[in-house]
Amino acid sequence: MNRVMVQPNPTREQALLVSRRLVSLLLKERFAVLILEEFRAFFTQGLSEEEQSQICFLSEQEIYFACDFIMVVGGDGTILRLAGKASQYGKPVLGVNCGTIGFMSEIEPEELALVRAVREGRFTLDERSMLD
Repeated sequence: MNRVMVQPNPTREQALLVSRRLVSLLLKERFAVLILEEFRAFFTQGLSEEEQSQICFLSEQEIYFACDFIMVVGGDGTILRLAGKASQYGKPVLGVNCGTIGFMSEIEPEELALVRAVREGRFTLDERSMLD
């Protein structure tokens, strides 16, 4: 699992800031980072030119086919919204809690380095039921 889509909640400032830190870490860990085209302006302002050149900005139609998994940075609502879309493409979701409860999240912002475990294959996938 090398190609990761990063999806922040654009309405939460903390989620956007954590997403920048996450992208920098993912690039250092040699992940291929994919971000929706609509976030290009945000990420080009917050990252170095070298980091920017390593990010692949894609349309929504392209990104779900191109990624191996999705890292969602936000609250439970953001994770639930993305989980529905991700399930249509069979993509696993890893949530970073930037909300208040964090029931759906696996990691907290201060635990971003745990993404190394994904790179090293040290993780398990949980199957979850979806409600209609």
